[in-house]
Amino acid sequence: HCLESEDDLYRYNSVFRDFLQRRLRETDEAAFLSLHHKAGRIFEEEHCWDQAVSHYLNARSYWDVVRVAIAVGEEYLAAGRWATVSRWFDCLPENTRMAAPDLILLKSQCLIHLGECAAAAHILTDLLRVFDSEEYWLCHAKAFTWRSAARRLMGYFNDAKKDARIALRILKQHDCPKDVLGDVYYRLANIDAEQGRLRLLRRVSRRGRRGRGVVHLHRRRRHNERRSACGARRQTGAWALLRAVSYTHLTLPTN
Repeated sequence: HCLESEDDLYRYNSVFRDFLQRRLRETDEAAFLSLHHKAGRIFEEEHCWDQAVSHYLNARSYWDVVRVAIAVGEEYLAAGRWATVSRWFDCLPENTRMAAPDLILLKSQCLIHLGECAAAAHILTDLLRVFDSEEYWLCHAKAFTWRSAARRLMGYFNDAKKDARIALRILKQHDCPKDVLGDVYYRLANIDAEQGRLRLLRRVSRRGRRGRGVVHLHRRRRHNERRSACGARRQTGAWALLRAVSYTHLTLPTN
């Protein structure tokens, strides 16, 4: 049928299209891969990233997938499309994934946003182990920064602060991007703030426990004082009544 946007372009019925693609793949796999790669190029030029990646995956052009994912990954993360970037990463072969440190960083950010902080910390630790040469200093700094974020969300504040300080030391040794340096300072401030809140909560809790004891003691003391006052009033009243009776008895006229 004719596409609505272009009068001179036509599309096969989806069932017939799938049949033709399957038949082409069975008879001439090289042509099948070439056509998908060309389609990926066309969609990439039109900035249709999802379709481009889909065709590149079908064409087994994995490094084109890596290139597109790195180019638009930050934009997708900012838009909240973490699952999409994570799916692109998972569709790649293991050797391709582990050879692209920038893509691993994107994957770790996706995992953190999706709440899988332990998995993010694990792949970042693998990244730091595999890419351990000095030429990857910026990658190291970003990996420590994001592992710090993962550990902070897991509640490991001391480890998170240690990772952030390592990232800060690496960045200060090089001419680093200002946004990356600012991100590290921001994370350190968050950790200090949260640790401060925890200390404040503990302090308030301790004061609260002591306060409850003091309040209880104060209430018992007031209760005892009220009892003593009531007892004194009753005793005073009894003595007054006794004196009144005695006085009356003493001053009664005799017959």
